[in-house]
Amino acid sequence: MADTVKIKINGKEYEAKKGETILDVARRNGVYIPAICYSDRFGAIGACRICAVEIVGMKKPMLSCAFKVKDGMEVLTDSEKVIEQRKKIVWEWDKFHPLQCGVCDKSGECDLQDINYELNITENPLEEEADPLSVPNRSIHHEWRIIHHDANLCIQCRRCVTICDKVVNFGILAMVKKEWGGREVDTKDGKPLECEFCGQCVSICPTGAMSSKLFKYKARPWEMEKVPTTCQFCASGCQMDLNVKDNKVLRVTSKDDTPNLANLCNLGRFNYSVIDRRLSDYYVNGRQTTKESALDKAVKLISSTKPENIAAICGGRETVEDQLMLRFFLDDVVKSNNVDSFASTHIAKLYSVLPEGVAAFNNIRDMEDCDLIFAFGGDFANEMPRLDWQITRNVKLLGVSKLITAYWRDTKIDTLGSNPLRYAVGDELKFLNSLAANLSKALGVDIPVEDGGYEIAQETLELISSAKKVAFVVGQEALERPFGDEIAKAISNLLMLVKDKVRLYVSSKYNNAYGAIFSGLTNGFGLFGKKTERVFNIYDLKEKVLDGSVKTLILMNADLHTLFSDSDVDEISSKANIILFDSYPSRMTSKAAVVLPTTTFAATDGHYINIEGKLNRVSKAIDEGFETAYQLLVEMAEKLGTKLGMGKVQEALKGEFAIQPSVESFVSTSNSSFEFAEEFKGALIYSKFRSGIFSSFGDGASIASPEGWVELSKTDAEKLGVSTGDRVTVSGEGSIEAVVRVDEAQPEGVAGVTLWYDGLNGFNVAGSLNNLFSAKITKGE
Repeated sequence: MADTVKIKINGKEYEAKKGETILDVARRNGVYIPAICYSDRFGAIGACRICAVEIVGMKKPMLSCAFKVKDGMEVLTDSEKVIEQRKKIVWEWDKFHPLQCGVCDKSGECDLQDINYELNITENPLEEEADPLSVPNRSIHHEWRIIHHDANLCIQCRRCVTICDKVVNFGILAMVKKEWGGREVDTKDGKPLECEFCGQCVSICPTGAMSSKLFKYKARPWEMEKVPTTCQFCASGCQMDLNVKDNKVLRVTSKDDTPNLANLCNLGRFNYSVIDRRLSDYYVNGRQTTKESALDKAVKLISSTKPENIAAICGGRETVEDQLMLRFFLDDVVKSNNVDSFASTHIAKLYSVLPEGVAAFNNIRDMEDCDLIFAFGGDFANEMPRLDWQITRNVKLLGVSKLITAYWRDTKIDTLGSNPLRYAVGDELKFLNSLAANLSKALGVDIPVEDGGYEIAQETLELISSAKKVAFVVGQEALERPFGDEIAKAISNLLMLVKDKVRLYVSSKYNNAYGAIFSGLTNGFGLFGKKTERVFNIYDLKEKVLDGSVKTLILMNADLHTLFSDSDVDEISSKANIILFDSYPSRMTSKAAVVLPTTTFAATDGHYINIEGKLNRVSKAIDEGFETAYQLLVEMAEKLGTKLGMGKVQEALKGEFAIQPSVESFVSTSNSSFEFAEEFKGALIYSKFRSGIFSSFGDGASIASPEGWVELSKTDAEKLGVSTGDRVTVSGEGSIEAVVRVDEAQPEGVAGVTLWYDGLNGFNVAGSLNNLFSAKITKGE
């Protein structure tokens, strides 16, 4: 039986797939049918009815977004009957909808405005019914944070409700019955909005009902230039537009045809004001100075230090151009190979033991070809929302994948109906070895792995064994464990078992961590991601500084407080001369011997490499009056007597970024686990509202989540006599004070401390470069 049929639309014949809707076929072939409630991001809702078309032989128009094609069907998209029905629908919307577009932020990009023009509606027969005294007194949610909602502007298309449920998988919005007799979009419980504040509802709203408080009344759409660029807040590589007026970014938008389907998280959509808090002064020994004086001091420090005593660390937040120039500066000017990156703490560990036959990079949208998703070692809603939303799309919206989650607690993606595998926090290695040992038996393969003692259900083994294509999603958190190198080997064994059918995705909160591998700045890798041996390692930084092996330290967008305890940073900065290149102020600014401010991503032309291995463009949208890190390095090199040009960087950018698999067979791993000595097991956890301490400076992050917290189970909170909002002291390697958040998903006896909140350094408790700890917790004053 043929899988295709032929239909006619407005007299022209088209081929269609069985199961497609009329709207699907029309859109694919460039035939316009208005559809206000429909979106490619989630499909049909059937609420607006504006997409109705006439089907020859049928008495009344049918909804093109829901009606499936049939062979020989004839469709008319703009017949008199169809136009008349559309007008009646729009008249109803217009009856109570104030069309004073001059005061509405949506004017110029409003679907309701467009459909009025399209249908040439100049008067409304229902206008007489719109007596001002009869207009329902609908809600205006001034109390919601970041997002403004005016139900008077709503046409009840339910786009916001649908995207919150089917795309974000949060589902806080609903059509709620109100006292005036009708229904409005509101939170399900009627309380002020508390959500991920991703702004998907704002981006999908066809009118001005949902809008951004951060943008309201600042500009008209036609007054702004939209500059396409890549988000700076994680390695997803989400594509977006910076909306600029008068050399200022006023908002961020994204288009439906981007790889991320216009979806952006809180940081991407609402945290653009971090640009306004940029580092804007040069410093030498804590004193503000000129650019020339700062460069001269940096040059003096480098020229007076032996090459073997100079080291550099990049934070993975700079462009590839910056990273490559740092690599060449070290090679050609300093003559030192002492370099590493924050990427060495996670992704580099796994990619250094990638099994042969496993592709290093895969498009996130290609996950849709996978009938099984195995998500391990991270809370992906917090680590990388784009992965979270793709998993949701696969499982909830498209229904093409089954899901296995392996983590130490329940997470949001478990609400999709996962097959949950749970291990004790710190037991990642034991769990992985148990899974590998049991799966190898099920597949009849002999591997040198000792079972870690975890029981693996037969159902899980059958799901993995029978899957045709597996998306293996690995969390940054697991790879950052104290025994992360061993965890990487254990993951490698699992990948080896399913290598013929696996697609690998490894998350990173550092937006250009993959670029650091490409640029040869990451431990174990040289230029273009080629394997190499390296003596210098970020894990040895403190030791090498204290014993005098490192005397001058170049930091590029590398806030050491992001990975080290405050006391260790103090020791490092007291013994080493630090030359700091950075776009944003941090506690490192006062500790550095030289501070060289660099442009933010909004004022830079360059590239990032994302989780998919794609070289994504970063475009200059504003002028900040400062230079990029690579331009400053070129000037420093010239002062040191060496000419560095962009030619070498541009040539390197032509090279292929394809990390070559290197492991040919299964590897032996230990069954190490973290030894917890105190009452509480502790773990440093990520928040969707932070991506480095610098992200605290943005309005989106600071309004949505103003301070970090300690996460406790309900039972533990009751034992301590605390509840959400109370303060506690957490004592481990050192101590911190933080507010409590009680979460029923948190395992008993485990405390989670959020990372990268300004003023809350979890590494003070866990110790530098360590995300597990033993702790005592006491109630605060």
